[in-house]
Amino acid sequence: MSDNESNSKTDHQLNHCFKALGALRRTIRERNWDRLPKVKGAFDRQITELQSLLASSGPLVAGSEAGIRLHQLEVEVRRVQRQLTLQMTDVRENIETIETGLRKIQKVQQERH
Repeated sequence: MSDNESNSKTDHQLNHCFKALGALRRTIRERNWDRLPKVKGAFDRQITELQSLLASSGPLVAGSEAGIRLHQLEVEVRRVQRQLTLQMTDVRENIETIETGLRKIQKVQQERH
């Protein structure tokens, strides 16, 4: 495979990865938890394909366009991970609030009987 073909395939696969990451980001932002496994699976498949492509074509040059985009993808993945962590914390806090409310309701019901 020539360098141009390799670069073209890498760019194409990076585009797929960014698109899948965007879908993952939207799913998290919208708290669409039912859709999360499907979207995460699609993202994982794109990353696996990128890893396979990079393994067969050799390492990227750090300052090359593909190398820069790969670094940007890594930064964006970390941002999405932080976003998901924040959402998970919010969900955990909401569950705790609901559980506290349920315990108070149960206590009131017990006092009434």
